[in-house]
Amino acid sequence: MTQLSAMGSLFVTTHHIGSTSVPGLSAKPVVDLIGLVDDLGELERHRTDMEALGYVWHGAFGVEGRLFFTWDDPQTGARVVNLHCYETHSANAALQLAFRNYLRAFPDVAADYSREKRRAMALFPDNSTLYAEEKGPFIRATLEKAKAWVGESAKG
Repeated sequence: MTQLSAMGSLFVTTHHIGSTSVPGLSAKPVVDLIGLVDDLGELERHRTDMEALGYVWHGAFGVEGRLFFTWDDPQTGARVVNLHCYETHSANAALQLAFRNYLRAFPDVAADYSREKRRAMALFPDNSTLYAEEKGPFIRATLEKAKAWVGESAKG
């Protein structure tokens, strides 16, 4: 599907993140991935290779230290993959992984998040920006808990 293996060793690792990576969490049928690279500049130099695989380049897309790509199904045109690329020691990538891992570890919080997503979608079914803003406070509060939890997990 995503054909990232064609990029050889450019990607150090990839992680499945986002709602589809958390069992039981309501989600759109779009897979979010983090692709970790040693050097974003090197990934930029391979932009045409990524585009040849069907990825659409969006640059940083509002997030410093990230390169963002999307991949749509060539037959249906439907979005299938969001690929968030960071350097291996990116704090943003670490936060996204902490959030995912926290939701996986605490199914009750994941259930609360599902309810929050449904509530926000009911308010803003046709406006993804307002939908994201509406669920933002829940995400920020959960991120703080996830950071504390990761810190505690690392100690013990």
